[in-house]
Amino acid sequence: MKKDRTIRQKRERNARITGIVMSAVAHACALVFVSFSGPVTYKNANKVKESAKIADSDKILIETDCPYLPPVPHRGEINYSGYMKHTCQAVAEQRGLTFDEAAELTFLNAEKFFVL
Repeated sequence: MKKDRTIRQKRERNARITGIVMSAVAHACALVFVSFSGPVTYKNANKVKESAKIADSDKILIETDCPYLPPVPHRGEINYSGYMKHTCQAVAEQRGLTFDEAAELTFLNAEKFFVL
């Protein structure tokens, strides 16, 4: 399996595996980091929005998922990292945070996840 090969290669290189990321999910799990991308901005993505609202604060990440799943207002375009501000804003709105609070929260979580 490709997954097994990836884990083996990381171990051979002494890379630390700190957790997993669940991308484009409908349900949050307290044992993993949950990453939100463009779909959290979609009008009918109610389960994804609810997950953004209830996920543990110390487990939330944001990502581009490029070149796919661009956020509103860029649906139909090729996604890129410059659009993450829309994803961050949507997560902030779901959690009752300001944009800056959500950006700081997800930045700190990324530092933990990637051991930076």
